[in-house]
Amino acid sequence: MSRPPSLPETQQPAGEDVSLLPVGLPVYICDATFREGQQAGRSFTVAQMVRLYDLLHRLGGPDGVVRSSEFFCYTAKDRRAVDACRALGHAFPRITAWARATRQDLLAARELEMQEVSLLMSVSPQHMRHKFGWTDAEAMAQYLAVLDEALALGLTPRCHFEDVTRADVPGFCVPLARRIMDRARESGRDIIIRLCDTLGLAMPYAGAALPLGVAALVRAFVEQAGVPGACLEFHGHNDFHRAHANTVAAWLAGCAGASASLMGLGERAGTASVEGLAAEYRLLDPAHARVDLHVLGELAAALEHMGVSIPEQQPLLGGRAFAHVAGLHLDGLRKSPETYEAFDPGLVLGRQSRIIITDKSGRAGVAAWLERQCGRPEIDKDDPQVTALLDVIAQAYEQGRAAPFSDGELTALALVQRPPSPQASAWQLYEAAIRSMEQAMALVQACREPLLRAPFQQDRPVFHGLHLLHCTDSHGTWGSSRWGQCAADAALLARLPAGAPGVALPCLEQGRLGWAYALTLPDGGRLAAVWDLMTFWPREEPCPGSALP
Repeated sequence: MSRPPSLPETQQPAGEDVSLLPVGLPVYICDATFREGQQAGRSFTVAQMVRLYDLLHRLGGPDGVVRSSEFFCYTAKDRRAVDACRALGHAFPRITAWARATRQDLLAARELEMQEVSLLMSVSPQHMRHKFGWTDAEAMAQYLAVLDEALALGLTPRCHFEDVTRADVPGFCVPLARRIMDRARESGRDIIIRLCDTLGLAMPYAGAALPLGVAALVRAFVEQAGVPGACLEFHGHNDFHRAHANTVAAWLAGCAGASASLMGLGERAGTASVEGLAAEYRLLDPAHARVDLHVLGELAAALEHMGVSIPEQQPLLGGRAFAHVAGLHLDGLRKSPETYEAFDPGLVLGRQSRIIITDKSGRAGVAAWLERQCGRPEIDKDDPQVTALLDVIAQAYEQGRAAPFSDGELTALALVQRPPSPQASAWQLYEAAIRSMEQAMALVQACREPLLRAPFQQDRPVFHGLHLLHCTDSHGTWGSSRWGQCAADAALLARLPAGAPGVALPCLEQGRLGWAYALTLPDGGRLAAVWDLMTFWPREEPCPGSALP
């Protein structure tokens, strides 16, 4: 059965607008990856910023839903990044400067020929009193002076009300916002005011009062300060797991702009995520939200390539975001994918769902894995191969295993437990195993010279887990791993036909699953080794066995 190809749509009576957003509100996303995201402790290179900026452009779709992206403008690298991203020629996201409310930062933004500049205006008593030593009147005078200077320099200000959820909203923030709106009318510029929930204290709940209630906060600025909803943005932190909910609550209350960073990267617990808000927009307004979520597959790969650690269960981007483990889920998935997948992640996000096998996967899970990985269609749950694999899996967990089985391990086991095929002789299967392991055998061959030169120590893992069992060549017999000179050495070498270049066979040695290799070397010597998949196979390298027929 087919899966729904897209995200589920909001259910509304036929003929009515399906959008849940306020009528006419021009919803958009402001990216903060290159400002807030770099405050998470990771500095991106110029090339990385260009790559991510291009992906943000594509994610925003033809309407530029990802409308702007903030950049620092302090260092030479900051300036190179701005120039390189501009060179792509994208209309969106618009490149904006982030600045402190100082003349020096304004001049730096103008030097970079920025059109818009974000001005930090700390509005809580904690910041004004303890960080700057200002009274309310002094703070307001300072902020308005810098705002006037930005306008005089030809810059469009974006006023960031830092720590607004601990501020005196009626007594300080609303009067300041009114004066900013006066200047917006006088200059003919759309001056943005951003509501910054700096400590993640805001609440999305109906009835929550100022300064914490998101809806109350938005309504105060719209109704009391006269700020148009199109000129309001919300920037929420995730200290209490509420960044996404608070940001969406701001949208629903009439705040057009949502500030976020990729993966929610940011100070402390981070912020709302750009990708999460893009998906949310599609859910809230499916008829108008033309965002390209298919970019998210590329985005996840790009972030991982840059060394950004993506939690396995990170929504939308994580390696296990669309993974299925439990036998009950996998049984439903086999019968109808939409049972446990709200949409097809391959079509919508460019991400493929995964089957992960543990002792909780049962017969349905093993059968589903064999169907997908080994190309065996419609395997019965009582198939002998399913039973054999399930027995080995159960035994491993009884002996204390905790981690899931990798695809490489299961492929090796599937070959061992593979039922006889009337279409393929034993020799044909043997040849197929040799072909499938050519890469691994070449690796063993490539490691031979370094191994000859390096002293071998008992129990020492060498070359990402290559354990030498036995080798005879022109240098004599040498080397012994922790398995020692065991019968497996002789048995493995005995299975190497005369003149054959080599063979790779799945083996179980003292409870450890791995691949055993036997090779005939160019000088007539022969080598036997084991590559222990469970313990030492590095994630970034292809796993031998994944190409088995």
